[in-house]
Amino acid sequence: MNLNNKRLIIIAICLCSLLSACSSDYMYQKRVGRGNYEKNKQIMEKQYYKSLRKKIKKGACAEKLEYYQLQYELQRVDYEMDLLEKLQYSITDTFTVMKIFCGKGVYEIILYSNKNKRDYEIYSPQEKSREKQKIKVGQAYKMTIVPYFNDFNGKKSRPIEIVRPVYFKGYRIIPCPISFGQIYSVENLEGLYFPSETP
Repeated sequence: MNLNNKRLIIIAICLCSLLSACSSDYMYQKRVGRGNYEKNKQIMEKQYYKSLRKKIKKGACAEKLEYYQLQYELQRVDYEMDLLEKLQYSITDTFTVMKIFCGKGVYEIILYSNKNKRDYEIYSPQEKSREKQKIKVGQAYKMTIVPYFNDFNGKKSRPIEIVRPVYFKGYRIIPCPISFGQIYSVENLEGLYFPSETP
C-alpha cells in the first residue's frame, strides 16, 4: 500500500468519525421528533438558568468599602489590568442584553456582541439613577465594555479554580461566575441604568 492510499484511508476515517459526531444530535432529533427535541432543549435551558439564578442570588455580593480599606485591599491585588491594558482591550459595540441575574448588591449580566458573535459577562453594583433608563432583556445598547483580569497563562481570563474579588466604583464584588473567563464592567452603567441612547 503506497503513501497516498494510507493518507486517503486516514482522511476517510477522520471524515467518518466527524460525520458520526455531527449526526448524533441529528439522530436524537429524529428519534424523539423535532418538536420534542426543541421542547426538551428549552426545558433543560430553563432548568440551567433557574439553578444559575439561585446560585448567583446566594453567592454573588457587593459591598461598598471605606476609602482606606479599599486602598489597603487594592495594594494586594496583582490580577487587575492597568489603565493602558483596559483601554487596549476594551470593546465598543452594540450589545444585546441576554440575561440579568441579581446577587446581594450586584447584578451579573450577560451581553451578546452583535459584531463578535459571542457573550460577555458584566458586573454592575446595584445603584439607582433618575437620569438614565433601565436596561431590559432583549434590548440592544451601544456600550464600551472594559475588561478586569490581567494576563493568566497567555489568556485574558481568570483561572478556573479561583474566584477572586473585583474592585469597581469603590465596591468589593465577590462574583459568582457565569462562565469562567474574563469579566467586564461598563463605566456609565449604574446598576441597571444606562444613558437612553439606543442604536
